[in-house]
Order: sequence, then C-alpha cells, then structure tokens
Amino acid sequence: MSSSAHGITSHGFVDGELLLRFTPEGERAIAPMVGTATQGPLRFGIPSLDRLNAKYRASTLVPLEGGRGMYRLRLARDANVVRAADEYGRDPLVASAEPNYLLRIERPAEEPGAVRTDVAK
Repeated sequence: MSSSAHGITSHGFVDGELLLRFTPEGERAIAPMVGTATQGPLRFGIPSLDRLNAKYRASTLVPLEGGRGMYRLRLARDANVVRAADEYGRDPLVASAEPNYLLRIERPAEEPGAVRTDVAK
C-alpha cells in the first residue's frame, strides 16, 4: 500500500506515473497541454494519444526539471504502469516511455566518531 497519492510500489517505481520523451513532432503537438491539469482524461488532440490518456486516465503532463525533454505523465493510481509504458512507447510521436523508477544510492556506513574529510567549507 502506498503512503501517498502517488506512492512507491514494491517494484521500485512510482504508482501512476510514466516518464515520456516525445519526438520533435510529438513535442509540437503536446506543447499546448504541458502543465495543464484536467478533471477528465488529458486531451492532446491526437487520437492515438487521447485514446491512451482515456484508457489510463491521464490527468497531467509536466516537464521534468533538468530532464532534457522528459515529461512526467500522471495516470490513475491503479493503472498498470508497465503496460501503459509499453503502449505509449509504441506511439509514433513518443520516443520513449518508462515507469518513473526510483534511483537509490547506497553509501557506506560511517563509523561512529569518524572524521569526514569531504565536507565543503
């Protein structure tokens, strides 16, 4: 069970979120709807994407900060994110689609009393 509206699944990705990169044609087509939240399914005016948005109850598309053309698409929380990524990824206007995976960085444990030498001054 998730701890937030869009929680982390046991599979290591965020429930109800895809990361999309569009082709240049796709970028131009979706531009008017970027950052717009909707009550019903998000509509781009592109039949193939509008069908997927309705199927997965997509509600918001926002650019990722520092994501170089990547967008986060909010889907229904109970959407099958892996299947959605596959279907969006087959659309000719989508260059790539994937679940919003989490990146975990493991650091070695510090010994008690150790002096850190990598601290910026």
